Amino acid sequence: MVFLLGIGLLGAMASDSEAQVISELPHYEDFSDQADPEAPVFPEGWETIGNVGLSTWSDKIAGFSMRLPSPTDGPMAITPELHTDLDFSELRLRFDAHFATAGDATDSVHVGFISDPADPATFTLIESFGLERDAINFTVDLSVHEEGDGRRIAFMAERGGSWNSHYYGNVLIENVNNPLAIGSFALLSPPNGAELLVEGEPDGEVVITWEETDLNIDADVVYTWHLDVRGGSFDPPVVSIPADNDGNANQITLTLGAIEALLKANNLDVGDVLEADWTVTAEFADLVQFADVAFAIDLERGVIAFSFTNDLMTYTQDFNDYRGSRATLPEFFSVTWDDRIDNPFTGVGDFDTSDPDEAYGGFAAYTAGDGDYSFGIRERAPVDLRDGRLFFAFTNNTDQPISKFEVSYDVEAWFIGDRRNRLRLKYDDDPEDPESFDEDIFSTDNPSSETTVGTKVNGSLAENRTTVSGTVDITALERDGVAFEPLAPGETAWFRWQFSNADGDGGSLRSGLAVNNLVITAVVEPEIGTFALLSPPDGTELLVEGDPDDEVVITWEEADLNVEGDLQYTWHLDVRGGDFDPPVVSIPADNDGNANQITLTLGAIDGLLESLNLEVGDVVE
Repeated sequence: MVFLLGIGLLGAMASDSEAQVISELPHYEDFSDQADPEAPVFPEGWETIGNVGLSTWSDKIAGFSMRLPSPTDGPMAITPELHTDLDFSELRLRFDAHFATAGDATDSVHVGFISDPADPATFTLIESFGLERDAINFTVDLSVHEEGDGRRIAFMAERGGSWNSHYYGNVLIENVNNPLAIGSFALLSPPNGAELLVEGEPDGEVVITWEETDLNIDADVVYTWHLDVRGGSFDPPVVSIPADNDGNANQITLTLGAIEALLKANNLDVGDVLEADWTVTAEFADLVQFADVAFAIDLERGVIAFSFTNDLMTYTQDFNDYRGSRATLPEFFSVTWDDRIDNPFTGVGDFDTSDPDEAYGGFAAYTAGDGDYSFGIRERAPVDLRDGRLFFAFTNNTDQPISKFEVSYDVEAWFIGDRRNRLRLKYDDDPEDPESFDEDIFSTDNPSSETTVGTKVNGSLAENRTTVSGTVDITALERDGVAFEPLAPGETAWFRWQFSNADGDGGSLRSGLAVNNLVITAVVEPEIGTFALLSPPDGTELLVEGDPDDEVVITWEEADLNVEGDLQYTWHLDVRGGDFDPPVVSIPADNDGNANQITLTLGAIDGLLESLNLEVGDVVE
């Protein structure tokens, strides 16, 4: 909340409430305690002279403001009276202030004592301050107070140039011998020296906690969590994130996906470890208190996998946010290479480049400048990338095993080398096994018909790209001659794209190929859950007589289906002990077979019995 003061009305505008005396210090006011924020009122004991109001207009501070629409005598905002037990010789005032309009304004605020809040003539100046567009924290020595000055503090606005508005907030009156202070506090968890493997569901959470600190006024501190490299000074830290509940909680909840993004942004690959320290600051007004001791933590970048669930069976990726860097590599993807170079990422390879041999090297984002990007791979270019691999990690979080996937993606050519090269798709559930990923699912040669070595081609055009698609049955794939099992619930696996030579390739200059427009759908075999018959109950005897339009309703439980779609129910009748192969009669359930009941008229049942040559009085079991 901000406190708005404006010139326009002169004379006293006193509070309707009884004056409140400030008797305990520190005394802090941010004007935020409002029963109705749409119609804010001053705290009890505050007085105003002139056109003064509370406002939330400030973009710099929460507090009060003075508005100056015309060059007349300044408006005032006046604090409650300070108790006679308080010795001004030990007191000081602190507050934040700024003006609203940019430019060369020479606006000022005059701070002083006032003995009669209804009479501006009783104002005694202590000190004047020039304001700026940015908020400044001002300190006023109140020890200059003399007998007769009054025991209230007043803020008076002065307009220096063109129309302007002032904003004041975070008003603090304190004893210099017992100032506003934030108490010490300690970190709690994870414990000092913890090791955290960052892998699993991207929505999985890590909760970091610390002790609550004390503040010697009734107000909330704001906590911020900081992470820095091991032994760093946190000036600045690698990252700073507000605590939960807009910074007011003594904990922060981070998702594994957010931590992984942080590790990627700091150039860590899967398996790398960031040796770090973490701490927390508690802040109030201009006070900052660090936790007693920073804690060490080792963050190992593991695998964050896409989650196939019963409600989410398809993954898509167009790579349009990828810019040829670790930080922009899409979530759930990782790369490997032979570690001959430290950083295989080379940025954006633009079709407009004058040096395609340079632009299309390593792991790059290929583009024709139209906003579409692809994941590009080119080995042995000026960046000596070798054994380049792109991985997509996924976890089966459905409630049954998965054996098949529908996979579709584009292979694009962007640079033509001596070697045509190809991209090969493979599957495995153990990327650490050197013998894994040994069987091709799809192998796609350079799709461009261009053969001139050193030529750039536009991979976004149809003549330079091809779509690869098909059903992948992982149980038909093998590792070391042993077929893969279906991917069980909770298990993680990988698809891998591998840059390789095409058959007959020779020469040293490799082509630049790219993957784009990926769609992977997990295919779950339909499975119908068990269900039971309900009524009529087992062993019922039914006398078929009466009005032929009378109805008999036969019911059963609804069955569960593990895929999208509607079940079709059919009612069957057979002789006692029959195997329903075939039944005597089969009739679709109500609602075109979708209901878990069937409604039969007595007339229809009588016709069925007649077709079985039963006379009146006969019984069919």
